[in-house]
Amino acid sequence: MPPGVTGTTARRVPGRHGQLPEVVGSGTAGWGAGVVEWAVPPPGRREARTQTRAGAAVVSPSLPTDSNRGTMVEPDPLPEQDPCARPEIAAFCPRVEEMVSSERYEHIQRVARLAVAIARANGFPKADAEAACLAAILHDAARDLSAEELFRLAPPENALEERQPLSVHGRAARVIAASWGVDDARVLEAIEGHVFGVGLDNRIGMAVYIADVCEPGRGVNDDIRELAMRDLTRAYEKAVGSKVQYLRSKGKSVHPATLKVYEQICH
Repeated sequence: MPPGVTGTTARRVPGRHGQLPEVVGSGTAGWGAGVVEWAVPPPGRREARTQTRAGAAVVSPSLPTDSNRGTMVEPDPLPEQDPCARPEIAAFCPRVEEMVSSERYEHIQRVARLAVAIARANGFPKADAEAACLAAILHDAARDLSAEELFRLAPPENALEERQPLSVHGRAARVIAASWGVDDARVLEAIEGHVFGVGLDNRIGMAVYIADVCEPGRGVNDDIRELAMRDLTRAYEKAVGSKVQYLRSKGKSVHPATLKVYEQICH
């Protein structure tokens, strides 16, 4: 098992995508409510993807410089071109792929590749770059679930969430990740925080948040992506600030958690 992951026992639960979550027992509202059990994807599908990933060509990246410390960063033997080729990530990819649309899965792959690139450009230790990749692969695992399914995983905590079920998809994805054995707090916070933001002490969460808002498939925020390769904190501040300003310009409500992060980092 990779660091931050523990074993779990899964059982099949019928549902819209063939393996939807079942929350057993009661719990408080939030990411920790209940216990979730998941079915393992069909063996044939997992084996096919494993063969594809194992056979993928790997190109050795150039050795980057840690701009923060002026030291050389340990080379990554499995670069960002194929995040699911990483042994510590591979087991989660088919599970996520079963949960989302093909378009969503392509987005997830782009976010993971960019999150790794941002991590490497900012001198993350190899373990932290891997954690950012894992969080990125899992961040939208719940994005295509129905409102009923989302609220079962992550009960709404305020009126805005009741009106906008998709606002809880990060918290719901955190529940899913924990049920799959992920127990690294930074990864879980990054998964949940990709919607509302994270504190400046969670560089993994910052990398995933930035990658999500500016991955190339979105066609926007190229300036934030470029800035992230030089200055992670400034790029994150700009990403959060841009989100709040956009919502306000459209007369839309800003989630209290987003406002809290915005006030902490942008003032």
